[in-house]
Amino acid sequence: MHRFKQLSALARNLVYSVFGILMITGAGWMFAQTKLNDPSCEHFPSLLMKIHGAAAMVALILLGYLFNHAKIGWRMKKNRASGLSVIFVYLFLIISGYDLYYASDENFRALISRFHSWIGLGALIVLAVHVLIGRTIRINREKRTNQGAIKSSG
Repeated sequence: MHRFKQLSALARNLVYSVFGILMITGAGWMFAQTKLNDPSCEHFPSLLMKIHGAAAMVALILLGYLFNHAKIGWRMKKNRASGLSVIFVYLFLIISGYDLYYASDENFRALISRFHSWIGLGALIVLAVHVLIGRTIRINREKRTNQGAIKSSG
């Protein structure tokens, strides 16, 4: 059986950075939609979407890397519910992002855009909960390990 190992600091920082860029550019794009009539902001939504799209490509690579993390966690029955929530949220965002890029029906595109935007913002909460549960599990495991070491040495 594999010993579950948390992500390295480099991987964790890369995941947080890329998903943070996705969050900021997505939220910025939502805000920019309210300023479309302002001539000083006319290029801003386009720039945000270019950055968002580039970050999404990097995020897809990271999700491939994180597959092993999820696979080992699943086998060890660690943090399954929140892990599945993260997987389903990002799967929805990947599919809806594809639909936004390729959909030709403007009504469908507007509907998907709203769902993609709000669920994308909610992804921050889902990921944060997953991380916090994982940290709590690790801290509790370390406490049990330390208490066992103290009892066996005493």
